[in-house]
Amino acid sequence: MEDGLYSKGLYIKAIRELNMDFIIITKESDHEALFQQIRMYSEFNEIHTFTTKENEEFIHEFRFKNQVLLNGSSDQKVNFLEYWKYELKTHKKKHWVLVTSIKITEDTVMDLMRGGRARWCIENQTFNTLKNQGYHFEHNFGHGYRNLSTNFALLMLLAFAIDQLQEHCCRIFKKALEKNHSRIVFWETMRSRFLTFLFQSWEDFFHSLAFKKVMIYDSS
Repeated sequence: MEDGLYSKGLYIKAIRELNMDFIIITKESDHEALFQQIRMYSEFNEIHTFTTKENEEFIHEFRFKNQVLLNGSSDQKVNFLEYWKYELKTHKKKHWVLVTSIKITEDTVMDLMRGGRARWCIENQTFNTLKNQGYHFEHNFGHGYRNLSTNFALLMLLAFAIDQLQEHCCRIFKKALEKNHSRIVFWETMRSRFLTFLFQSWEDFFHSLAFKKVMIYDSS
């Protein structure tokens, strides 16, 4: 699953040589020949359309065509999927286009659409969190001369992985995160508690964040 930078003939050929499948976001501005084909197929009613409703909240509208040329200079054929999402309450309309190696049918179209959109979850919930939610993971974490930056980056990713596990599995951690409203506030509160109080266990630590109560121990 990748963005429009990767919907190129040579790249797709390399993926296929590795016996891998792909779902890649595509833009009309980058693939004029591809969209010309789609318009031609539409004029002759040779493109499939499909509409479905979800829980009285959304209307999903698709059009797709299997085995079309990616561009005018490539022999790579792809399966084309265009998708519109209508929110019935707000009347908002969103639009995506993707190409894939997986055959598109009415039975597979929803899964393919969700797969293509899942890339944004990876972008927003992973990369955006690492850059903007207190982890400070920036592009300047190169390898350096003695790999110190690499070590910092690996430690940061390890911390992120542990936090993800906690958020999925630990009831007290989730409650503590909810109480502190944002991750940045949460991390700063964690730091201040570490500097101020002595805790006997992680459970006590997260209880103090979730319920704003700290158990004082006699250090003697």
